[in-house]
Amino acid sequence: MPAVRETTAGDELFRLPLSEFTAARNALAAKLKKDGDSEESDRIKALSKPPVSAWVANQLYWKHRGAFDRQEFLRSRLGGWHEWERQCRRGSRAVAPGNESQRR
Repeated sequence: MPAVRETTAGDELFRLPLSEFTAARNALAAKLKKDGDSEESDRIKALSKPPVSAWVANQLYWKHRGAFDRQEFLRSRLGGWHEWERQCRRGSRAVAPGNESQRR
Protein backbone atom coordinates (compact mmCIF):
# COMPACT_ATOMS: atom_id res chain seq x y z
CA MET A 1 0.00 0.00 0.00
CA PRO A 2 1.41 3.45 -0.89
CA ALA A 3 2.47 5.78 1.90
CA VAL A 4 -0.15 8.30 2.97
CA ARG A 5 0.94 11.87 2.35
CA GLU A 6 -0.33 15.11 3.78
CA THR A 7 -3.19 16.78 1.90
CA THR A 8 -2.20 20.02 0.17
CA ALA A 9 -4.23 23.08 -0.78
CA GLY A 10 -4.05 21.90 -4.39
CA ASP A 11 -5.62 18.58 -3.38
CA GLU A 12 -8.60 20.47 -2.03
CA LEU A 13 -9.28 21.86 -5.51
CA PHE A 14 -9.89 18.36 -6.83
CA ARG A 15 -12.54 17.73 -4.15
CA LEU A 16 -14.70 20.62 -5.37
CA PRO A 17 -17.54 20.39 -7.87
CA LEU A 18 -15.99 20.52 -11.34
CA SER A 19 -17.75 23.80 -12.16
CA GLU A 20 -15.94 25.51 -9.24
CA PHE A 21 -12.42 24.29 -10.07
CA THR A 22 -11.12 27.14 -12.23
CA ALA A 23 -12.37 30.00 -10.04
CA ALA A 24 -11.09 28.30 -6.87
CA ARG A 25 -7.70 27.56 -8.48
CA ASN A 26 -7.30 31.16 -9.59
CA ALA A 27 -8.33 32.49 -6.16
CA LEU A 28 -5.92 30.16 -4.38
CA ALA A 29 -3.04 31.11 -6.71
CA ALA A 30 -3.75 34.82 -6.13
CA LYS A 31 -3.85 34.33 -2.34
CA LEU A 32 -0.57 32.40 -2.34
CA LYS A 33 1.09 35.08 -4.47
CA LYS A 34 -0.22 37.83 -2.17
CA ASP A 35 1.13 35.88 0.83
CA GLY A 36 4.57 35.80 -0.82
CA ASP A 37 4.61 32.14 -1.91
CA SER A 38 5.08 32.72 -5.64
CA GLU A 39 6.56 29.25 -6.24
CA GLU A 40 3.46 27.50 -4.86
CA SER A 41 1.25 30.07 -6.61
CA ASP A 42 2.85 29.16 -9.96
CA ARG A 43 2.41 25.44 -9.23
CA ILE A 44 -1.30 25.93 -8.44
CA LYS A 45 -1.81 28.18 -11.47
CA ALA A 46 -0.40 25.43 -13.70
CA LEU A 47 -3.00 22.88 -12.53
CA SER A 48 -5.43 22.01 -15.32
CA LYS A 49 -9.12 21.44 -14.81
CA PRO A 50 -9.47 17.66 -14.81
CA PRO A 51 -11.54 15.87 -17.45
CA VAL A 52 -14.86 14.54 -16.18
CA SER A 53 -13.54 10.96 -15.96
CA ALA A 54 -10.63 12.03 -13.73
CA TRP A 55 -12.96 14.20 -11.64
CA VAL A 56 -15.26 11.20 -11.05
CA ALA A 57 -12.27 9.10 -9.97
CA ASN A 58 -11.24 11.91 -7.58
CA GLN A 59 -14.74 12.03 -6.10
CA LEU A 60 -14.72 8.27 -5.55
CA TYR A 61 -11.31 8.51 -3.90
CA TRP A 62 -12.18 11.37 -1.54
CA LYS A 63 -15.84 10.68 -0.78
CA HIS A 64 -16.32 6.92 -1.29
CA ARG A 65 -12.94 5.44 -0.46
CA GLY A 66 -14.26 1.90 0.11
CA ALA A 67 -15.77 1.78 -3.39
CA PHE A 68 -12.57 3.25 -4.85
CA ASP A 69 -10.39 0.64 -3.13
CA ARG A 70 -12.66 -2.21 -4.32
CA GLN A 71 -12.53 -0.87 -7.89
CA GLU A 72 -8.73 -0.65 -7.74
CA PHE A 73 -8.51 -4.20 -6.37
CA LEU A 74 -10.75 -5.51 -9.17
CA ARG A 75 -8.81 -3.56 -11.78
CA SER A 76 -5.54 -5.07 -10.57
CA ARG A 77 -7.05 -8.58 -10.63
CA LEU A 78 -8.54 -8.09 -14.08
CA GLY A 79 -5.20 -6.83 -15.35
CA GLY A 80 -3.80 -10.34 -14.82
CA TRP A 81 -6.73 -11.87 -16.68
CA HIS A 82 -6.32 -9.47 -19.60
CA GLU A 83 -2.66 -10.44 -19.93
CA TRP A 84 -3.61 -14.13 -19.76
CA GLU A 85 -6.19 -13.61 -22.51
CA ARG A 86 -3.62 -11.85 -24.74
CA GLN A 87 -1.16 -14.71 -24.24
CA CYS A 88 -3.84 -17.27 -25.11
CA ARG A 89 -4.67 -15.43 -28.33
CA ARG A 90 -0.99 -15.55 -29.28
CA GLY A 91 -1.07 -19.32 -28.77
CA SER A 92 1.16 -19.50 -25.71
CA ARG A 93 0.37 -22.02 -22.96
CA ALA A 94 -0.42 -19.39 -20.35
CA VAL A 95 -1.77 -20.34 -16.94
CA ALA A 96 -4.77 -18.41 -15.67
CA PRO A 97 -4.06 -15.95 -12.83
CA GLY A 98 -4.47 -17.65 -9.48
CA ASN A 99 -3.69 -21.09 -10.95
CA GLU A 100 0.10 -20.84 -11.00
CA SER A 101 0.30 -24.31 -9.41
CA GLN A 102 -0.82 -25.72 -12.80
CA ARG A 103 2.36 -24.42 -14.45
CA ARG A 104 4.62 -27.30 -15.60
